[in-house]
Amino acid sequence: MSTVPSHLTMTWEAITKEVDPSVAKSWLARLVSLYKEPWRHYHTLEHISELVTICKQNEEAVKNTLAVHYAIWFHDAIYQPLRGDNEEKSALLWEEFGLEAGLEADLVTLVSAYIIATKSHQVSEQLSDDTDLLYFLDFDLAVLAWEEEKYDLYANQIRKEYCQYPQATFVKGRISVLSQLMEAGLFHSPLKNTLTEKALSNLRREQDSLKKLEVSEEPSTCKIGYIQVPIEGSPESHFDHLKWVATHTTKRLYIDLQFPGSTWDPSLVLSYLPIVSDLYEALARFNLDLDVRILFPTSNQVLQDPLVLIDGLWGSESIGSSYNAIREKASLKKISVLPLQPFLHNGIPELNVHQTPFGHGAVGGTFDHLHAGHKVLLTFSALLSNESLVIGISDGPLLAKKKFKEMMQTYEERVEQVKHFLHDVKPSLLVRPFRLLDVYGPTITVPELNVLFVSDETAGGVDSVNSEREKVGYSQLEGVVVTLVGHSVDEQTESSGQKLSSTALRQRAFEAT
Repeated sequence: MSTVPSHLTMTWEAITKEVDPSVAKSWLARLVSLYKEPWRHYHTLEHISELVTICKQNEEAVKNTLAVHYAIWFHDAIYQPLRGDNEEKSALLWEEFGLEAGLEADLVTLVSAYIIATKSHQVSEQLSDDTDLLYFLDFDLAVLAWEEEKYDLYANQIRKEYCQYPQATFVKGRISVLSQLMEAGLFHSPLKNTLTEKALSNLRREQDSLKKLEVSEEPSTCKIGYIQVPIEGSPESHFDHLKWVATHTTKRLYIDLQFPGSTWDPSLVLSYLPIVSDLYEALARFNLDLDVRILFPTSNQVLQDPLVLIDGLWGSESIGSSYNAIREKASLKKISVLPLQPFLHNGIPELNVHQTPFGHGAVGGTFDHLHAGHKVLLTFSALLSNESLVIGISDGPLLAKKKFKEMMQTYEERVEQVKHFLHDVKPSLLVRPFRLLDVYGPTITVPELNVLFVSDETAGGVDSVNSEREKVGYSQLEGVVVTLVGHSVDEQTESSGQKLSSTALRQRAFEAT
C-alpha cells in the first residue's frame, strides 16, 4: 500500500478497527485498485482524499463519522462514465463489504442510502432531517467552490473521463448538466453559506466557456483510423466504445494491441485468440464494411497509410504526440487526433496455451471479401510462422459450387488483399500465395512445411494431408486449430442477424446491384 497516501491508510484503519484485519486489508487493496482504473481522472483516490480532509475539518458538525467516512470511501467505488447505475453498483459493493466485515445491518442500510443519494444530490423527504447526509453531499460537491485554477483542473478531468464523446456531444451535455446543477440548488448543509456564491460563479464561467465551443452536432469521422488498445482492464461498457469506434471510422481501423511490461511472448499467442476473435466479431457486427486489422508487437512498423489517431488516453498521457514523433522521424506526415476512451478487455487472459512458433506454415481458404473469420485465421497463422507462410487460395473447380459466384473477387484481387493484410500483421514474414485447385495444393508439393493451420471445420483434413505427404517422403505436418469467430457472440451484437461469411458478403453485394 506504499502508493496510498498515509493519511488515507490511517483513516481506513481507524474506521475498520473493529473489522477482521485481513478483511480490512484486502478491501483496502480492492478499493485502491478500483480508484486507480485507467479511465478515471477526477474520480480517483485524490477525490477520496479531498473528501476525507473536508470531513475532518467539519468533524464537530458530523454526528456519525463512521457512516460518513464509509460513504466517502465507497460512493464512487464503481465508476463507468457511460453507465447510469454507478451509484447502485457502488452501494451493492458496500453491502458486500458490510456482510463480509460483519457490520451492523442499520449501518449498512444507512450508508447505502447515502451512496444512492449522490446520484441526484437531492435529499428525499425521509432523509431531510439527516444532517450527516446533508454534510456528506456537500462535501462531495465542494469541488464546485474551489478556486478558479483548481476548478478548471476538475473540469478538464471530467472532460477526459468523457473523452469517448465528440466535442459537440460533450459540450451540449455538459452545458445541460451545469444548468441542472444551478437550478436544483447545490448545497444543503450550513456549508451552503460559504460555498454557494463561489460555486455558482465557477459553474457560470464554465458554461460561458463551453458555449463558445458549441459546434455542429455532426460527429467527427476518419477514413483510416489507428488506436492503441491495452490488453488489460475491465470496463463493462466496452461494447459502447467499440460501437463508437466502428461507426466513426469509414474505411479501415488498425487496433494496435499493447502488452503491459514484458508480457508479450510469441509462444503464448494462442492465449489471446478469444480476445482477438471477440474484437473482430464485435466490430464486424457494428460496421460490416469496416476493414479491421488487429496488430501484435510483431507488426513493429509505422503505418504508411494516411490515418487519424483515435487517441484512447489510456495511460497517464496522450499517445498522439509520441506517435507523431515516430512518424516525423520516418518522414511521414503528422496525423490528427480523434479522442476516444478505448476498449479494454476484461482482464489479461490466462496465459496457458503454449505453442512454439514454427518455421514454415501453411493455411488455405477462399479468402473472398476478407471477413473477421479470415482475419483471425490469417493473423494467428502468421504469428506462429517465423520464416514463411504458404497461402493456398481456392480457385477453378473448388469454386464451382460457391453461391453468388458472380460477385466473387478474382484470384488476383484475393491474393493482393491477403498479402496487404499480412504485411500489416507481420511485415517480416515471407508470404507465398498458391493457386489452390484441389484440396491438397501446396501442402503435398512444398517439402519444408512444418504446420498446417486449420479451423474447427477443417481440422479433419490434417490426417489426409499427412497421408499424401508420407507417400512422397515428406515430413508430417502438425495441425494447429485456430477457432474462428462465432464461438462467444455477446448478446449485444446478435441483434444484427448478420452471418460473418464470404457468402453473406457476396449476397449483400448482389442484392445491392
